[in-house]
Amino acid sequence: MKEQMNKGITLIALVITIIVLLILAGVSIATLTGDNGILNNANKASEETKKANAKEQVQIAVTGSREVDKIINNDELKVNLEKIDKITGVPYSITSASYPLTVAVDGYEVTIKKDGTVVEGRWSPGEADENGIFTKPSTIDGEIASSTNPTIPAGFKPIDTDTAKWKDEDGNIVVQENVENGMVIQDKVGNQYVWIPVDGLMGKNEKTNTNASKGEIILGRYVFNDNGTINEELTPDTLEEDLKTSKSSGVKYTEDYSNLRSFFDSVEKYGGFYIARYEATSGTEVKVGSQYGEQVWKNIKQGDAQSACENLYETVHSDLMNSYAWDTALLFIQKQSTGYSIKQSVNDIDDGLLTTGESGDVQCNIYDLASNCYEWTTEIYDGSRCVRRGDAYSDKELCCANTRHEEGNTTMNDSISFRAILYL
Repeated sequence: MKEQMNKGITLIALVITIIVLLILAGVSIATLTGDNGILNNANKASEETKKANAKEQVQIAVTGSREVDKIINNDELKVNLEKIDKITGVPYSITSASYPLTVAVDGYEVTIKKDGTVVEGRWSPGEADENGIFTKPSTIDGEIASSTNPTIPAGFKPIDTDTAKWKDEDGNIVVQENVENGMVIQDKVGNQYVWIPVDGLMGKNEKTNTNASKGEIILGRYVFNDNGTINEELTPDTLEEDLKTSKSSGVKYTEDYSNLRSFFDSVEKYGGFYIARYEATSGTEVKVGSQYGEQVWKNIKQGDAQSACENLYETVHSDLMNSYAWDTALLFIQKQSTGYSIKQSVNDIDDGLLTTGESGDVQCNIYDLASNCYEWTTEIYDGSRCVRRGDAYSDKELCCANTRHEEGNTTMNDSISFRAILYL
């Protein structure tokens, strides 16, 4: 009996030992092969090391391609990238349109942003559909919006450089490559708008018309001299201030500031706004069109033009051009084309009214601020009269891009059109 009991204890110990060994084996296997196992972690560490190595090699290539002014030399970048072992995806030529540029080193993707920032993986400025239309507001390069890193509203896309070409006055082809040249966005039916970058708002953060005279693009209302420079004496130093175009004038130009405050806030937050690339045309899906080679929308009262420009899109605010947008757009253009504010219409009564974009008046991808038609704005003169801006084919010798004209609110004729602005 005692011998049988000893044998029983031995069997139980054996079973327990086997169970413990099985448990230990399971733990060991899990430790080696589980999600957080040694082998898995070793593989992950190896993967991360390879990713980091790929990023580091591309970063070295980018750093070695910068000029003294920190600008990337694209030709040099191509040479430096091709020196990296096991690299793929380097384009035949690298231009500003190549960014964000994604390459792969030993199969691991690395993206170079336009500012030279290098990130792991394939980077995109925003989610887009199959046609490249952004499905949510997205910046061109990175997450923080600024004047040089504009936010593109949902429902729009930046257009390719191939479709952003135009001829300058000498017949040379100019290609859109950056914000300074006039960045263009397009909605799903082809309406186009140009980004106006803004460095600050008049009267805020010590920004004055002197800053504008020195080349900064300050949102404000401006009086220009006969040579195209800013008349600092007559130009208001704050946003909510009426404007006089001469010392002797007893009548001022005004705006409804309560309606404009959301526009001011948006410009300050996002670093700019968009204006229609062309004079208004009658649209289909979007009531007011902005497309090349279309019939200009004319014979419209100022109030009707303003109503037409409101609520064009669900994803971005729209309105008729205001005096701040017009004058600031002139500042932006003059930074690239000195004296544009005094430019006269390039087409006249003999040419007649032309379709959009065909007059030849284009700077920074913006057409006909000085030509073809006068354009309604939201500005008011003498408390009731509406203000139109620019020059027209019918009065070529009388006016220029910055001219203000007073009209009754029922005026409508073949020489007056309008254009919309967009802001987030």
